[in-house]
Amino acid sequence: MVRAARNRRLAFSGRFSRFGFSVMGLAVVAGALALPAPRPALAQDSDSTGELTTQTLLDDFIHFVLIRNDELAESYANAIIKRGLSPIEFVGLVEDSPRAAQRFDDAIRKAMVVGPLEGVASELNNLFNQGRLDRARDPNEIARNIGFLDDNPRARMLARERIAFAREYAVPQLLEVLIARPNPVLEGHVRKLLVDMGPDAVAPLCAALDGVDAVTQEQLLVILGQIRHEAGGLPVAAPYVARLAKEAPTDTVRVEARREMNKWGVTASSDIDISNLFLSLARAYASNSRSLTRFPDEDYQLVWSYQPQSGLVATGVRTEVFDEMQTMALAETALGLNPDSDSALELWVAANISREIEQPEGWTNPLWGADRHNADYYAVAAGPRVTQNVLDKALRDFNTPVARRAIAALSESAGGAGLWQGLGDRKPLLDALRYPDRRVQLEAALALGGANPSEAFPGSERVTPILAGAVRNAGSRYGIVITRDADRANELGSVLRDAGFEPLQAADSLNNASSTIVSAPGVDMIIVEGSGDMFLNTVAEARSNSRLQATPIVAVLPFTAYNEQIPRFEREPLVELRREGITTQSIGSTVKALAMKALGAPVTQEEALGYARATLRTLHDIAVGGSAAYNIADAAQPLIAALDETSGEIRLLVADVLSRIRQTRAQVALMDAAMNAEGSERIALLDKVADSAKRYGDMLDERQVRWIVDLAGDGDGDEATAAAALIGSLNLPENRLVPLILSGE
Repeated sequence: MVRAARNRRLAFSGRFSRFGFSVMGLAVVAGALALPAPRPALAQDSDSTGELTTQTLLDDFIHFVLIRNDELAESYANAIIKRGLSPIEFVGLVEDSPRAAQRFDDAIRKAMVVGPLEGVASELNNLFNQGRLDRARDPNEIARNIGFLDDNPRARMLARERIAFAREYAVPQLLEVLIARPNPVLEGHVRKLLVDMGPDAVAPLCAALDGVDAVTQEQLLVILGQIRHEAGGLPVAAPYVARLAKEAPTDTVRVEARREMNKWGVTASSDIDISNLFLSLARAYASNSRSLTRFPDEDYQLVWSYQPQSGLVATGVRTEVFDEMQTMALAETALGLNPDSDSALELWVAANISREIEQPEGWTNPLWGADRHNADYYAVAAGPRVTQNVLDKALRDFNTPVARRAIAALSESAGGAGLWQGLGDRKPLLDALRYPDRRVQLEAALALGGANPSEAFPGSERVTPILAGAVRNAGSRYGIVITRDADRANELGSVLRDAGFEPLQAADSLNNASSTIVSAPGVDMIIVEGSGDMFLNTVAEARSNSRLQATPIVAVLPFTAYNEQIPRFEREPLVELRREGITTQSIGSTVKALAMKALGAPVTQEEALGYARATLRTLHDIAVGGSAAYNIADAAQPLIAALDETSGEIRLLVADVLSRIRQTRAQVALMDAAMNAEGSERIALLDKVADSAKRYGDMLDERQVRWIVDLAGDGDGDEATAAAALIGSLNLPENRLVPLILSGE
């Protein structure tokens, strides 16, 4: 019976192979590596071809690390890497003798703090650790160790250690023992081991709870009750246990479920809101609770499901979207229990948008079929109330990519006063006008500007300046370097430039850069290099400044400060830490990756052109419609600046809007632009000056009027005709026209 239980479910191994869990070995280094001969080779040191065995290479690597001959140690490490051993093969090599593993560990620890050896030592250490994981997680190895749980004490101790090291991966076969019930002794050891595994056992056991037989359900309830793994102030198992307390087919299971919940301080009454319990757990995943990610340093996490025919099955999901997939699954469960739950729907929509943003390119999500609609479809279909709540949370969390997607959905699904009236006291779209990211501001302004409100509302005065300002810099990003080293300021400024940011004047603190920050269109990236205190001060100053609250920060810190701060900031989405001494190329890669995550992809030239067209079209509609909510005159100054910095189609669109602004400076700027232009562009700009004059009369300077008269008299063809038309629009006094008549022009 024990052997039968031990060998069950070996097919489980195939379920993981397609998810890419195993590291397939490090790339083989091309080219021959010449190794010095430190000592005469013994017969057993070489293989049949006369080459040194891999075991000999490893022994010599360890030897030369320990005696601090770094050059030889590096050579032997590279020779080992070149052999291309699989992780499991390398573990077998290291653990070939009882003392070998300890000697290897000592050598790696020493090599990791030696500059020339750090890289190769890290590669060997990663290979070893991956090998231990691969071996421990192998279903055959797990089954073998389960068989030793009722053996002698030493065998049992080693088996427990190895199974515990496999963590979640061992739970399916441990559960099979409880279901098969081969003998009471083995079952007792398995129950104790599952309790000792703690949080690693909770998710798979919860997935199985509804599907196993009643006797096993009672055992799992006791195990989960003893683990008491919490997230967000609630035991992770509480929703599943509460559902069983209410819906289990047998009285004994319902009683046991209520007993365990009472131990947790959760009253399992008949009217308990199970939907809300699942929603609470979904929120814990949505907040990226660290306690819910079992393998934070790995590429994949496990999502569990259970069917009586196939047992516990794990699906590998990329770590980047694990929290989102769990949030969506739990929110769906909550909606199934309570279809009227707006909170569950909002959480699902937000998680789905985030999933689509975070999902690695080229990876096919096994839990989200290719035939499903994209996230925008569901956000629009959910309606403006739900989407405004999604936007509200994204703004409060400084989640710029999700905020932008929510605004886009609102632009399609909402209209009229609903856009600016918001959700009672909360007005997310108006809050977006003050959000630190300029693209969020612009897209909110476009949504509000296009809604054509009939009267002003709080914040409406910000719409036209934001729209007008975007004509010039919709595609621009700005960054600032904080450091006390002038030479490094220049180097890091170049890093910003190479990453697509226009570097602002560097400073030794954000406070000392305040004038630069205020005068800039925005600050989209901060690089800080210095002490731990300098970094913490920079973070504090940024988060207390309304313009910098959502600005991502890349920090380059000394080794000690990095180790101190990484536990605090490793899950902070707007901060990335790197150790001092890394290359500027690595810093640049970090800046680009963080910008992509925090801000989204850079605005392409075509996208910037699209933004300019959209904003100018909206400003045109505001001007033509004579909006009571927006003052088109507020756009004058940014558009005048844009007139000198744009060309072609966009310049003429700017001129069209300026021709509709009743301000002297607008008409004068249009005329100056026409005077400095040539050919067809000059004629088009003269026409826009004429349009302005027809609407508001002559507001030009005397110098400009003289220039027009001269052009009408001395110019040729179309330019002269355009100037003459402008003269007519200006309604100049007769004495200005007499010279033209008498000259015969």
